[in-house]
Amino acid sequence: MKRFLQSLSVFLVTSYSYAQQASVTDRDFWQEYHESYPVSNNAVKNEVRSISIDDQSNIWIATVEGILRRKPADTSWESQENSRRRNTLSYFGPQRF
Repeated sequence: MKRFLQSLSVFLVTSYSYAQQASVTDRDFWQEYHESYPVSNNAVKNEVRSISIDDQSNIWIATVEGILRRKPADTSWESQENSRRRNTLSYFGPQRF
């Protein structure tokens, strides 16, 4: 038993010192992340029915409360006043056939 413990100790010390000498190359990597832009604290108002992005990278959403736009540099949604007809829009974007 004593011989076994001595052998195990030598093995562990040798392995530990070898692990300290081995170098690891640090490489860059891309990490995905998620940023949320809620419309409201009210869950009903957050019901998005359609999403579209225009050629200027504005994000448009159709919700039960109307159409909202978010510009690329903004973090908040801008209501489009002419879209206040509730529950009339369920989709916008390219024609679907």
